[in-house]
Amino acid sequence: MWSDAVVLRKAIYSLGLAQHPPLGRVVSRVERGCTLINWSMRGPTAPDFPDSDSSLARDDAPALPEIPPRGVVGAAVGPIMWATDQLSALHILTDQVAHTMPFNHHAASFMSLCRTAFECSSQAIWVMSSPDREIRRRRAAGMSLANVGDAKRYLDGEISLALGRGEPGPTLERDEVQGWIAELNRLGPQSAKPTARVIAAGRWIQDNSPPHLAAEIGSRPIGLLVEQQYNVCSSFSHGETWPATLVGGDISSMFSMMADAIAVAVYVTECAVALIEAHATTTGSTRAIHYPDRLSSTIRAWQPIYSWTD
Repeated sequence: MWSDAVVLRKAIYSLGLAQHPPLGRVVSRVERGCTLINWSMRGPTAPDFPDSDSSLARDDAPALPEIPPRGVVGAAVGPIMWATDQLSALHILTDQVAHTMPFNHHAASFMSLCRTAFECSSQAIWVMSSPDREIRRRRAAGMSLANVGDAKRYLDGEISLALGRGEPGPTLERDEVQGWIAELNRLGPQSAKPTARVIAAGRWIQDNSPPHLAAEIGSRPIGLLVEQQYNVCSSFSHGETWPATLVGGDISSMFSMMADAIAVAVYVTECAVALIEAHATTTGSTRAIHYPDRLSSTIRAWQPIYSWTD
């Protein structure tokens, strides 16, 4: 039996939904994004992912898979899994609001989570979007180099702390990381800053129109929308206040800002999942499908870009 307090909170939230239509868009888009978590928990972790003769399987033919984040597959799949986790966390955040007082949607945290989803899914698109296998391998090597470089800095710190305690520190791990860095540099790694990857991903989506988003995007320049929404979401992560100044004290405007951000974050993450599936799937594949059916048209449209054999 619900308490009077719970009933009151639900009534207040229902009133908020009625008074502020943009809040309804926030809720529906967050629920849509949360459906991608099934893919990240099952699809890329299955033993038969990717299909053995798929474009993605052939991308990882060289020694690159021996180095974290484990080749082209790891450089693309790992970030998408993080992006879907951000979207799942947004669902938890917004769902909790309906049961708490006061009526606080934590806009700053909401927008920062959207920003992380942008960055992670865009990294995967940047790595996987080129039809040139060598470029995909070099970009994956670039992401691996960034990974192991950060790991080396962490281990160097661990060594310094250990020396301060009179201990030797993890020298074996450090030596292994240094070997990885040397190997990756021989592969000619290609790199780009996070903002550049987001912009590149948005432009690639615009140039390769995803059919499953055609009705929602229409003729709007999705590349510009991605760049714009990443900009506003990043401002919250960087402690800037200009979006709050633009919104002022208008709660409906705040919900509109959040609705726009989550919409585009979901679009980019969906496209990242569709792109990796286009690479990972061969004709007649018998792998279990864990992505939402709405992505199927885009996966089919993008498969021919990468289906040639070499």
